[in-house]
Amino acid sequence: MASSHRTFKMAARAAGRLCPIFLTFLAGSASAGDLEEAVRLSGDGRHDEAERVLRELAGRPGGSDAALELAGLLERLGEIDAAAEMYGRALSGGDPGDPRRKRLEARLDRCRRQRLSLALFPVSL
Repeated sequence: MASSHRTFKMAARAAGRLCPIFLTFLAGSASAGDLEEAVRLSGDGRHDEAERVLRELAGRPGGSDAALELAGLLERLGEIDAAAEMYGRALSGGDPGDPRRKRLEARLDRCRRQRLSLALFPVSL
């Protein structure tokens, strides 16, 4: 499993962005290749395509890793409400003993604070 995780991190870096340190997936997972493809698409700036693939993967059983990656993409795109929803889905679908849990909870909390801040102090361009 460590080897697959390392390979995925290298692929994500090669796609032009850093891989979130909390993202892991099971070696041999049927969606591992699709997840790598979505990261590559995102790194290439093809966010709509990456979002479509990640939404499909997140909807599958065991799709919490895809939900997590989708949450990060949505947060980077400024879609805070959708990102918070995906972080929540990743948390609810994950293992309660997962060491990534505290980092996910912190990201979800950050989204909630951003949402509250935007509600209190709307920005108009």
